[in-house]
Amino acid sequence: MKYMFKWRLWVIVFLSTLGFIVKFIGGYLYCSKALFVDALTNIANIIALVATVYYYLKAYIPPDSDHHFGHYRLGFAGTLITIIIYAFIAGVVVCDLLHVREYTVKQEAPILALLGLLLYSSVVYLSRTVSEYLTVYGLFTVSEVLESIIVIVASALGYLYTYIIDYVGATIIALYILYELQHHLKYIIKLLSDIAPPVKLVNSVRMTVEKYGVKVKRIRLRLVKNGLYQGDIVVSFPPNTTVKEAHEISNMIERELKDKYNVDVVVHIEP
Repeated sequence: MKYMFKWRLWVIVFLSTLGFIVKFIGGYLYCSKALFVDALTNIANIIALVATVYYYLKAYIPPDSDHHFGHYRLGFAGTLITIIIYAFIAGVVVCDLLHVREYTVKQEAPILALLGLLLYSSVVYLSRTVSEYLTVYGLFTVSEVLESIIVIVASALGYLYTYIIDYVGATIIALYILYELQHHLKYIIKLLSDIAPPVKLVNSVRMTVEKYGVKVKRIRLRLVKNGLYQGDIVVSFPPNTTVKEAHEISNMIERELKDKYNVDVVVHIEP
């Protein structure tokens, strides 16, 4: 499994870098502003990938004296860096588009845009099969695929008719980047806001606890990362339960919830 992850990761890095090179050549040497703007987003894409992978590895460091609950949320630092980098590139692109100069799009530009589309389609697929920490990176890479489609059309028509069509294509890409930024910023805020799990999971946790013959007084769970929850459960035992029995049952509840639902909880005992 670990070998497959590393293999896919290196393929993603290689394809992303190759996609940038192809689009940069098409935009800079063959004078397509749409393709050049697309290439700038690819720079952000590669930097974001490096940051995402770095913090993905950090997320699986075992708990220590500074992080008692583990390092899971460090994995989302890569996501935040991705958003920051794309915001910077969006600013650069907008500034570039404000300075309009007449130019001539060459016929090689749409061909290289098509090649870039094929490369980034592969990156999107691989990103979504590696880890949830690569999800936002993969979603931004979806934008690269959509941008490539726009660039193919804009650069081809820009070559055949007028550079203005190519310029409009670049403007559409810039607007789409801004839209994606606000959309994914909302996504990461929601993910980091200690959102509770679905009601169905909470009910399943409650039923699992109650089958041990205890009364559930309170359940508090929060999302740590996709598929992992942490929290606490307050329970009360029948009056004839000894302290030793109560602790043994509490430990059994904690183990079952971890094994069955990947819910890491502490069971508090109250009268």
